[in-house]
Amino acid sequence: MSDPSRSAGAHARERVGGTRVGTGGRADGAALADAAHAWKSAYVHVPFCAKRCPYCDFAIVDASEEPTADYGRYVDALVVEIAMESPLGTLDAINFGGGTPSLLAPSQLARIIAALEQRFGIVDDCEISLEVNPEDWSPALADGLVEAGFTRVSIGAQSFDGTVLRALGRGHGPDLVDGVVASARQSGFATVSIDLIFGHPSESDESWRASVTRALALPVD
Repeated sequence: MSDPSRSAGAHARERVGGTRVGTGGRADGAALADAAHAWKSAYVHVPFCAKRCPYCDFAIVDASEEPTADYGRYVDALVVEIAMESPLGTLDAINFGGGTPSLLAPSQLARIIAALEQRFGIVDDCEISLEVNPEDWSPALADGLVEAGFTRVSIGAQSFDGTVLRALGRGHGPDLVDGVVASARQSGFATVSIDLIFGHPSESDESWRASVTRALALPVD
C-alpha cells in the first residue's frame, strides 16, 4: 500500500513545477492584498497546543492536560470531512491556524492540502500558510513545510520584551525570533510574517514601540 502522506507531498511539489514549493508563491505586497479580496480561501483549524497561553480563548486541546491527544486521528477525521464538503470553487489560499498547526508533521499537513486540492482544486500559485511558534522551529521543519507546499509562514513573536513574553505565557525569549526569520527566508518561503500582540497590561508604550521597531528591522513582509 502506498503512503498517502508521501503521495500528497510529491503532488504538491509537482503542482508548482519544482522541489522548493515556497519559491513558487506570491510575495506579499499591495497588489497581492488587493487581489486577495476576491480569493476563495479555506481555513483549517488545528486545535493542538503544548499548553494554553493565559490570553487564549480559542478552541484548543492543551497537551499538558490531555497528553494522549491523537493528531493522526484528527487528520483522518478532517480528511473525511473535507471530502463531504460541497465543491465551492477552486481555492486561491489555504490557511492553517489553531492552536499550533506546526505540531502536525509536514506529511500530515501535506495530506490535508492534498485532500483540499482533490475536493476543490487549487490555483497553481495558491498561497498556503501556517502559524508557528518560534520555539518549535528547526531547519528540518522548515524544509518539510516548504516541501509540503507552504508558501507563507507567520511566526508568533508576540513581543520582543521578555517581561511581556513571560506575562503572555510564551515559551520563547525575545532573541529567538531573529534566527527563525532568517531560517524561514533561507528555506524558501515566498512570504514571511510575524505576529505581535498589542495591549497586554504588562506592556508600556515604550515597550510596544520597541517591539514594532525591532519587527520592522527584520526581513519580513
